[in-house]
Amino acid sequence: MPDLAITFVSTSLDDPVAQQIHARYLLDIETRYGTGPGDVPSHEFDEPAGQFVIARNGAVVVGCAGIRRRTDRVAELKRMYVVPEARGLGVARSMLTHLEAVARRMGYTEVWLETGTEQPEAMSLYDSSGYLPIAPYGAFRDSPLNRCYGKELDSPVGVPPVS
Repeated sequence: MPDLAITFVSTSLDDPVAQQIHARYLLDIETRYGTGPGDVPSHEFDEPAGQFVIARNGAVVVGCAGIRRRTDRVAELKRMYVVPEARGLGVARSMLTHLEAVARRMGYTEVWLETGTEQPEAMSLYDSSGYLPIAPYGAFRDSPLNRCYGKELDSPVGVPPVS
């Protein structure tokens, strides 16, 4: 996938385009773990407390991710996914940076997330982006495959507008 020009589009998880890329995410998780990631109500990604974005390279959808409110201080990163043909090109790192900026703008001071041992590329991304292991939480907290990370966000910064 040459000449990346990644843009982020804020959308509802119920949007048909978002549903298509989200379905690919669900299949990826089921393939890796033998089960789905659990349900997240789509409204939890709605502003003002959350946001769901799709990543595009031109007109091609290459990924998705969202943040939702966990507490007044903590946003939770969910549903981070990049299509296989765009992996290793910086899409996930760019999406993570974008959503951290959105979280700051929304007033959050931390981001938490769950991933797992069957996603070593995700763990590597979070490790190299300043995330530190935190106590397990969520529906899979007792799973030996579960890994949870958190990151303190620095002071609020401007966020480029999303279309």
